Amino acid sequence: MSFRVRSYIVSPKALVLVIVGAGVLGMLVQQVYSNPYSTAIPPLLICGGIVGWGVRNEAEFHAPITVSDRGLVISYVLVAAGVLVAYASTGFHRPFDLPVLLLLLYVVTLACVFMLERADVAVALVALTGVLHRGFVYYSSSVQVGLDPLFHTSVAAAIRDTAQLTPLAYSKYWYAPFFHLLTAATSGGLGVSVRDAAFLTTIIATVVPVVTIAIVLGRIWQPHVGALGAFLFVASRLSVEQTANTGPESLGITLFVLLLALAISYLEYGTDSRSTLFAFGVTLLVLVFTHQFSLFVAALAISVYTGVQVLWRGRPGRREITLWGLLVSAVAFQTSITKYDGPAGGGEPFLVEVAGGILTDLTTSVSRGGRVESLPHLRDVTLSGADSSGLPLVLSLAILYGFAVAGAIYWISQDREFHVRTGLGLGVVVTTLSAIGLGTPLLGMNALLPGRWFLYLVPLLAIFAAPGVAMTASAGARLLSGRRASRGSVVLSVALVLALPYLLFAIGSVATSVDGPYFDDAPGAARAATNATEADLYRFLDQHGPGEELPARGAENPYDDSRTNIVADHVAKQVISRHYHQPAVYYKTHVGDSGPAYETNALLVHRAYARTPHVSYDIEYLDEEYRVFGPLPTPKHPQIVYSNGPDRVLFVNQSSSD
Repeated sequence: MSFRVRSYIVSPKALVLVIVGAGVLGMLVQQVYSNPYSTAIPPLLICGGIVGWGVRNEAEFHAPITVSDRGLVISYVLVAAGVLVAYASTGFHRPFDLPVLLLLLYVVTLACVFMLERADVAVALVALTGVLHRGFVYYSSSVQVGLDPLFHTSVAAAIRDTAQLTPLAYSKYWYAPFFHLLTAATSGGLGVSVRDAAFLTTIIATVVPVVTIAIVLGRIWQPHVGALGAFLFVASRLSVEQTANTGPESLGITLFVLLLALAISYLEYGTDSRSTLFAFGVTLLVLVFTHQFSLFVAALAISVYTGVQVLWRGRPGRREITLWGLLVSAVAFQTSITKYDGPAGGGEPFLVEVAGGILTDLTTSVSRGGRVESLPHLRDVTLSGADSSGLPLVLSLAILYGFAVAGAIYWISQDREFHVRTGLGLGVVVTTLSAIGLGTPLLGMNALLPGRWFLYLVPLLAIFAAPGVAMTASAGARLLSGRRASRGSVVLSVALVLALPYLLFAIGSVATSVDGPYFDDAPGAARAATNATEADLYRFLDQHGPGEELPARGAENPYDDSRTNIVADHVAKQVISRHYHQPAVYYKTHVGDSGPAYETNALLVHRAYARTPHVSYDIEYLDEEYRVFGPLPTPKHPQIVYSNGPDRVLFVNQSSSD
């Protein structure tokens, strides 16, 4: 790459213009294709660009040390212990309507990041805060929280009991069983439940990225910036959501972060390259047998970063070629052996399924001329996806984008080539992943799972955001105090002001407060936890489902179990089928109908939450099925066969209603 091209690409002024232009373009797109992402992210990109330009020449950050490490650590331990006791006493539900205790814990943790002399101690406290928060989410539900985790933990239990992989025979995870084997071995070896054993994954998926991010930033900048980056990652809504919903992807994202850090170390640091390459190879091998999608994202991200380094230097070196060779081999091997429906399913190879989905999306989008077919307007019905989401769901991510933009501008404004080169490489990776996550929905392409890419973006955004927050706090404190910000406690005050909105929207969102979000009343802001009365209802169905005699109310209600289905909303169906192993189907109705659209009789799960706008079910319209949010339509004249307060099971006799 010529010097003139380099100087233009890494020019802070050019980067600010590009970022502001992208923000303006996003705001224009929002006028046509409105969703929370296109509403929240573009303005904060512009703000981040302006702030980054203002702090680009700020002196190197130094955390203010104003109290003894021992006193601050003791304060943290007392606060953390108090929060833990308070949550444990309420069954891990929040003790108050507002997240005051959790917010207090994060504020004290941030104070430790800025004020502890030893950054490694601060990183340890950040990791502990992350584990505690995820533990509150994980254990706030009467059954395993999340939908996919119900499947994965159920399979792990079956593997533990049978000592065979047969339970995965119809799944693509037959070829990537590391999570299931780890959970089964932990459960059997320690004699704990599978749910408790799976929490080990949550701990790993919290601690490993925290330490990795801190090391990466500590080597590029300095240790306290590393601790700040770890803090921003731990507090992220998407990070909490994914790590609390245990499964192969949680480990996959962890391995993705570790692989990227090892790739940077291998390419940028000349010492101990053989051991780094060995660690990279072992981590890549584990990822191959952990999660296919994470492997693809890791291969793409590292290939892009390596490609930027090759363009910078003007030619590929031995190390770049080695990494590309390993990544291509890993992806080729995994895609060649994996079948989407497992070895017993007889389906197409995984790569064929994915390619077919992408092709279908493209042809459908072209045939519709960019139009998206939809339901007619229905009262109390909202389509899932962007229509059902609210701004609070994405505001913490948007704020993180703003901080990351400011940090990226500061990053490439430094004189050292190493800073510029690594910043440029990581920046292109972030741009690539963001383009897929934000751009493919505009083309009507869902086969690439655009929402999932943000899970992998969060650690990268945190890496960029850390110097952005640090330098913005330093600049703000310097302007306010008129003295060296690095020595003033006012730095912490400014940092708290900057971080408070991010923390509030992160810890008050759907995923991070599963017993009900505080700041979001959008239909898609649904409670994820299963409460005690719902668990009683599900156990009733487990004991009296099809094949068992039901105690009817008001009349005898014998039914032919061959003509009866358990019908439930999306969340309840998954819990019933995956946790209690009772066959169930999603509630589906036709436009204008008031009952399930099935020819068989139905045991309709009608929990109290089904009367709120946050429950999801299916509507059939013009031979298409749409997932919607809204109160579950109640059929006419059902028989109540179970009631526990407002949580009920209704028997719908379709033959009598015809």
